[in-house]
Amino acid sequence: MRTRFSPTLCALAALSSLATAQVPEGWYVFGTFNPSAGQTGLFLAHPRRPGQPTVLANVQGDLDGTGSSCVLYRESDGAILAGERAPVGGSVDLHMIQLNGSAVLFDASFSLGRGGPCCGEIPQMALLPDGRVVVAVTDVDAGPLKNILTTGYGWQGVGIVDTSSGLITPIDIANGALLTDVFNALALAPDASKVYLGTYVSGTRGDIWEVPIGGGMATLIASTPAGLSNMAFEVSGELLVTTLDATQPLFRVTVSNGAVVPVPMAIGSLNAIASEATTGGLALATGTNGTPRRSIYWADPNANPTLLSTPGLATPSGIAMRPTPREIGNATSGNASYAFRMPNPTGLPNTGNASYALILDATGNARPGYLVLSSAALTTPLSVYGCDIFVDPTAIALIAAVPQPPVAIPLGIPSDPNLVGLQLFAQSFHAEAPTQLLATAALALTIL
Repeated sequence: MRTRFSPTLCALAALSSLATAQVPEGWYVFGTFNPSAGQTGLFLAHPRRPGQPTVLANVQGDLDGTGSSCVLYRESDGAILAGERAPVGGSVDLHMIQLNGSAVLFDASFSLGRGGPCCGEIPQMALLPDGRVVVAVTDVDAGPLKNILTTGYGWQGVGIVDTSSGLITPIDIANGALLTDVFNALALAPDASKVYLGTYVSGTRGDIWEVPIGGGMATLIASTPAGLSNMAFEVSGELLVTTLDATQPLFRVTVSNGAVVPVPMAIGSLNAIASEATTGGLALATGTNGTPRRSIYWADPNANPTLLSTPGLATPSGIAMRPTPREIGNATSGNASYAFRMPNPTGLPNTGNASYALILDATGNARPGYLVLSSAALTTPLSVYGCDIFVDPTAIALIAAVPQPPVAIPLGIPSDPNLVGLQLFAQSFHAEAPTQLLATAALALTIL
């Protein structure tokens, strides 16, 4: 099947009213620290178009001074979550930020302790499925997470922050006295059952510890031959670990057996990593010994990097993204089930991506069906023949027959700046019986 949607996209661009977003869909958000090296704060970057990042104005607290060590984006409320690197004796804060355009409109901060004599900070954090935040805190001399004494960086700890109630709950590590090296990275298992803590042992070693999310014994699962700086799980379930060694900046770790495999990458030391779940690629930031230094990259699923920006800012530390496309609702299944493939091997829906396609997969007794493309989605789905319909029937732009999956449905996005920001919703429908309809979850995508 070959269907071109470009004329439809152009027409929709002229008719649609685009809603104001938090972080623009698909974009990266990253933070910087070390004011002696340049500007600290929070910044937005297009994930594919090279250029100078957008500075977020009106950042609060130490984010505008000593800077930010880590960032997350939370889809449920559009919040940017930023962890500080605090001044000596200052409060080590987690910031929950809402934007108005490219300026901070609202910032609620949560103190996780008082910074010690070195470098009190939140080196990395992760989101639980319910929106609570798992954090590591280092070099604190007071506070609820002052639990483990290190050899060179004061006290540290791990916990969970509920940004709705303000409750900070420590994760008790029964053998925490063994973790005397400083936490420098954190990642949450894909099933959220465990937290992985990366300790910086030396320039030639980093250790990775596994801890049950509810607390318990820490288990050393692997060591890297370089001082680690950041961690992120790939869609495949492998753990990617960045290091500050310019000659070996990236490793892939199998947490089930501790295997550590270097990933060749010639862009020098890395100080931040995030997984692009929608493409299988990566967002990266180089450190002071990067090539070029203190730069933002994206990489394809084979870890081939493309430079986005060398912005001349302070040291990037922490990077996250607002995903596009993303699923809305759930699929309706019967003797078959249908889903749009994720990660999508054709990349992001950015202008000029002539190869972009929606890939429809199925299991079971799959049948041909119809793809519906709409410019709006329903807040409450319609139920028709046992199927939940999320695309708005009053805003349908196209209905196209699709053959039996698997099938690629090409979108062919032209290099037209008028398309940027256009939001579309897709859902595929398949008749299982005369009065039974099956469907995918809806897919919301924004053209970048």
